[in-house]
Amino acid sequence: MHPAIPRPDVATAPAPTSAVRGAQHRAAGRPLTARRSPRAVELTDANSATVLTDLLAGLQAVPEKPAVDARTRLRDLFRAVWQRIDFAGFALVAKAGAAASVALTLIVLVWLASAGRLG
Repeated sequence: MHPAIPRPDVATAPAPTSAVRGAQHRAAGRPLTARRSPRAVELTDANSATVLTDLLAGLQAVPEKPAVDARTRLRDLFRAVWQRIDFAGFALVAKAGAAASVALTLIVLVWLASAGRLG
């Protein structure tokens, strides 16, 4: 700072604290609504007896069968797929593929040997 301008004495000024600073300015919050139980007139107007009767009738209409979880559904799916697999057909195709592969290899070896390119 310039020497002619007096500096404010920083050491004597109190540091602002929450007590000195005071309350912060905030908007007033909305009051909480009090919980209340419904009045008899409201229950009658809402036809609560009819609603309850319909709800119970709907619950009785639900069929009584066990709840099936994801693990049981997956196990049943794998069991169904396992039963549908034709192992005899797969074995036949695998044997035919292996035989065709051996035959093709032998044909290529004979051709290379006759051409003089084998070893």
